[in-house]
Amino acid sequence: MFALDKALHDIGIGARKVVMKLLPDRVPVTFVGPDSTRELCGSIHALGVRKPLIVTDTGLVKAGIIERVGGQLQEAGLQPVVYDGVEPDPTFAQVGAGIARYRGEECNGIVAVGGGSSMDAAKLMAAILGNGKPAEKLEGLLKLRKPTVPLFAIPTTAGTGSEVTVVAVISDTHTHTKKFFIDPK
Repeated sequence: MFALDKALHDIGIGARKVVMKLLPDRVPVTFVGPDSTRELCGSIHALGVRKPLIVTDTGLVKAGIIERVGGQLQEAGLQPVVYDGVEPDPTFAQVGAGIARYRGEECNGIVAVGGGSSMDAAKLMAAILGNGKPAEKLEGLLKLRKPTVPLFAIPTTAGTGSEVTVVAVISDTHTHTKKFFIDPK
């Protein structure tokens, strides 16, 4: 039975790769250079976000990176709130905790700071908050009916490219599988 499950999983991954090539790809606005974070913070303010949730991990908080990003957000007139509960291979529980923090603090946008895990968790949070549906209803291909809440990304690693893709991958701790969320929105 395990071999059949693995084969079906592998077929599903292959099919998703084919479909991804057919989807229109969104081209994100990117800022590059020494003042890129400051420029992004100004753009976040210009778009009407006043209280963004920074989605990140504890390592970046301890390294002082989030303090610097938060300071630049404050300089742009924003009131950032930090959620640093993302771990490698983020889970639905981590996404849920981030959503609870977003709602509890009355945030109105998300800034993902970090690597692929923070980016993926933030993308799913933004999708759930924007669509008012649980993750289970959004899993798969093209399930979003509404746009996400405003979402911005500050990558700290090179390699995953998660900050510019239309895919989020979240680990299901009950089934020990990864769930895919694919939508250009």
